[in-house]
Amino acid sequence: LRRPTATSAACLCAYDWELATVHVPQRDVVEFLAFVLPREEVSTGLQESFHDYYRTRLEHHAGCTFEPTAFELVARCAAADLAVTRLQLYAMMHSFKEFNWLDGVLNSSFAYLSRVKDSLLHSLTSARGSK
Repeated sequence: LRRPTATSAACLCAYDWELATVHVPQRDVVEFLAFVLPREEVSTGLQESFHDYYRTRLEHHAGCTFEPTAFELVARCAAADLAVTRLQLYAMMHSFKEFNWLDGVLNSSFAYLSRVKDSLLHSLTSARGSK
């Protein structure tokens, strides 16, 4: 269920897995959260809480561990990748067929990317400089 906000009631959000891609595991949770978290929730750090929960469940089921900081960095990279590979396609298709859900997905995604862009850029620049 999509959580209710001040302006809307709770509603069912069915996720379409036929668009799944071969990607890092973080991509699935990043894309799912783009669809279900309203923009107002993004600024609270709730996304990182979900990433951490997802990491611990993945560790449990995979029988291995993931370093939390690196896992979060990959999640942020997956969010940027989602924006340039999937969301731009949705925006292009939106010009032919109205997707009334697209504004919410774009707002949530870009609010998250705006919040983490400086730390993401710093991490990527540091990693490139250390090689």
